[in-house]
Amino acid sequence: MELADIYSTLEGPRRLILVVHCRELPDLEPLLAEAACSLSSGRLVIARCLDEGRYISTVSPRYLKSRAGRLHLKLLSELKPDITVELHSYSPRAAPALTSPWRRLAPPLVELEAGLLLGSVPPPLASPLRLQGISLLLPRVYLTLEVERGSNRALEAAARVMRQAATCSSGLELIYWLFKLYPRQLAKAARRFSRYYMKAARAARTARLTRL
Repeated sequence: MELADIYSTLEGPRRLILVVHCRELPDLEPLLAEAACSLSSGRLVIARCLDEGRYISTVSPRYLKSRAGRLHLKLLSELKPDITVELHSYSPRAAPALTSPWRRLAPPLVELEAGLLLGSVPPPLASPLRLQGISLLLPRVYLTLEVERGSNRALEAAARVMRQAATCSSGLELIYWLFKLYPRQLAKAARRFSRYYMKAARAARTARLTRL
């Protein structure tokens, strides 16, 4: 893993930007540079290549047992960022699986613009962070952005989000900005996120009752 820790002279939110998978870094490096150049206040930590070349999906139940998953959790636990952006790139043929209403291991992603998909915190990280008393709900913000590989339009749209993430004064301001730009998509993402976790909570209660 490579870490860059950048401070502004002005007070502001703690920001964390993650590229988990080394093989996706060449596609996403321009977005890291955009965020670093745009920082206007607070602190920005950029973490590259958490998986060190050993790929494992962040939504896999095995993720927290991997080195990447442990580093990911440690960064969130120790930094307690106000704004987190997890970056990925994907091939066009993967889009149907990422946005499918029947996606099993995480809430379906929502297309903000052609080639740019939005999600939130990976489910394997949500429970351990809650147990540590760390909430990734408002006013903290955790975004997952998936950028279509080779799409300049998607890269430009993601760069706008990165600039806003680096210049906003709070996670709430970032969410308000996104809602203003993408009202229908953000409402859809919120519904999908809520529906997934309500279903997961019901399944967990059923499993506990079954064991009793």
